[in-house]
Amino acid sequence: MSGVTALIGRFLATASERLTQMGEVLSTLRGSGDVNDVVKRIGRDLHTLKGEARLLGLPEIERVAHASEDMLFSHHRAQQITEFTEQLLYEAIDIIFTCVQARGEGVSVSEAEIEAVVKRLRDNVLPETRASAPTQQQPPEHDDGLSFGDDDIVLAQPIEQTEAKENKPEAKTPEPKPEGDDGDRRQGGGRTMHVATALLDNMTDEISNLSGSLVRNRQYLARLTTMVDDLRELMRATGEGGEAQDPVERAAALEKIATLPGRITTELREFREHHFRLDLSFSELSEHTREARLQALRSVFAGYPSFVRNVARQEGKRIRVETSGEELGIDQRVLDEIGEPCLHLLRNSVVHGIETPEERRRSGKREEGLVSIHARQDGELVRIEFSDDGRGIDVDRVRRRAIAMGTIDEEHASRLNPEELARLVFTSGLSTAATTTELAGRGVGLDVVSTVIDRMGGTVTLETIHGVGTKFVLQVPVSLSLTRALFLETADQTFAVPNAAVVEVYRLPVREIRTIEGRETTSFRGKLLPLVRLREALGLKGIKDIFVNKVGVVVLRSGDDMAGFVVDNLIGEREIVARPFGHYVGRAYMASGVTLMENGDVVLILHPPDLLRSLHDTKRTRGAAGEARADGSERRILYAEDSIITREYAAGVLRSRGFQVVEASDGVEAFERLQVDRFDLLLTDLQMPRMDGFKLCAQVRKDPRLKNLPIVVMSTLDTPETKRMALDAGADAYLVKSSFAADTLISTIGHVIR
Repeated sequence: MSGVTALIGRFLATASERLTQMGEVLSTLRGSGDVNDVVKRIGRDLHTLKGEARLLGLPEIERVAHASEDMLFSHHRAQQITEFTEQLLYEAIDIIFTCVQARGEGVSVSEAEIEAVVKRLRDNVLPETRASAPTQQQPPEHDDGLSFGDDDIVLAQPIEQTEAKENKPEAKTPEPKPEGDDGDRRQGGGRTMHVATALLDNMTDEISNLSGSLVRNRQYLARLTTMVDDLRELMRATGEGGEAQDPVERAAALEKIATLPGRITTELREFREHHFRLDLSFSELSEHTREARLQALRSVFAGYPSFVRNVARQEGKRIRVETSGEELGIDQRVLDEIGEPCLHLLRNSVVHGIETPEERRRSGKREEGLVSIHARQDGELVRIEFSDDGRGIDVDRVRRRAIAMGTIDEEHASRLNPEELARLVFTSGLSTAATTTELAGRGVGLDVVSTVIDRMGGTVTLETIHGVGTKFVLQVPVSLSLTRALFLETADQTFAVPNAAVVEVYRLPVREIRTIEGRETTSFRGKLLPLVRLREALGLKGIKDIFVNKVGVVVLRSGDDMAGFVVDNLIGEREIVARPFGHYVGRAYMASGVTLMENGDVVLILHPPDLLRSLHDTKRTRGAAGEARADGSERRILYAEDSIITREYAAGVLRSRGFQVVEASDGVEAFERLQVDRFDLLLTDLQMPRMDGFKLCAQVRKDPRLKNLPIVVMSTLDTPETKRMALDAGADAYLVKSSFAADTLISTIGHVIR
């Protein structure tokens, strides 16, 4: 909230300055000898205003800037830059300036006033009379915003692989937003939630009771303090050389001393009873707080059928959608996190899973495909299943692609069963699509799903039968904030493990531990269970076993993986408030955050999926977030972008994932920095003053020292021609800002930086 508010404040300040400069430039429009330059400068400022306004949720400014941009370039194409053009632009600048001032003062501008200007601008957009191919110096203008997803990524591919995409008409599919999202954007604030009035009343009463209890706590402590002071004073007075040497005074003082222990005992008993009631009140408030954060899955499920139908329409397929479990409650933070993975899985079902009507007829299936979304609660986890009755996953094709990419070798592939081969689809960059299109073929989507769900402490599994269909199963915690955890000790340190991953806790006789192929195992529920010394998994030193005859074992499960972790001591279970590490740390390997003990000690919360992955010797491709070089230093990214707001926003995302980011305001500054410093990747916009992104990419590729530097383009321009030009200039990947998602950016960087 505070970061977005600060960015809005900065936007309002820079927008006022930008609008003033635009007015000055506009005054030279018709009298200038270089109309193209003036149009380009005004158009770039309008373009930037539009993108920044969309990013910060200021739709009134975005609409006017967008309509102004369309009108200006249509007049320029038609070579009809006239006094009327100038007048329209002044009207647009005036209304934007009014909106900026209103935002700064916390008031609003009449919607009718804004709409009148927008309508006037749109009514005067001149139709195109001829098609003109974009050039490197003047790419076509397109929609804006800083928000992109897997649909807007193009990795550098051979020319023959991209021809199919260029010949296919493009149609953007709007991704569903949770209910209330638009309103939140209009207010420039955070997400809102629906909470029952009765629940709020209960919470208010409990807070009031807690406030009263704290007052009584202070009264108890004051009385106990007074008694201790009285006792200390009486002991001093009756001691040798004390004031109470007179027999009568001494006897009275000793009588008071004799009564004090009883009074203190009574006070302590009442205080303990009061503390017990206080603890109950706090537990009730904690439970109600957790309940208040639970939102029905319906808020995200509601938009899925429309999303599936839209994607299916683009793919020429007919699909119906079935859902169940929408009434389940889940923490708002979890809802926010799972939104993008769910869309990736739905898109995967439509694009890769369901066949075309003709294919389905030949296979003896109904022409209309089926995508099912079912949710149910399983203890402290929510299980969401995404299934389709499509073609299933061709594991042989996955194996060939994985070998070709170098993810595994032939020998390793021969040891994997079909289920393990199918799971390779979660590897970054691996795709079985024959061609790269707007919706598939880049091998990024399922990697994002795995990364996000893993970060939450959840799991994603899949079941597939070739020719029958595929089912993806997400298991995520009901809450990421308030949860129950098991506390344990190993190597003289205390750790917490989320209860959702704990299968069983018990003491195992040492004699029942067996060693098979160099690994400790034991029998658990009729099957062999691998054992891992937790201190060894965490790289800690300590005594081998703290128990003489038995060791403490915590059995953890994550997806299909299960193992027993040997610990020194089992402390117990309690409810905790989980605190993430924050932007500067991200998520450390083996841990997901911290919690505080009653005594103020900070306890690390272990991440079960990482612990269970330590069992495997198989090399897994991991995302680039927080990835370091062999010497332990962080990856360094140079980011070239002329929009201050956009640059700060995206750079903040990268820094929060463990990257060092150096910022440059245009291509010239970026190239100068590349000459004197070393970077692992160049991230660049296309439309920048002095030197644009096309020229910057070309310059880098010509430099013998920089020719192998990975380059990712992130631009608002969204046409096949522009993407081809950027890739031809030397870019390794192309991201469109119109559907921003942090995990997609991180996964793309991880793919090209290796």
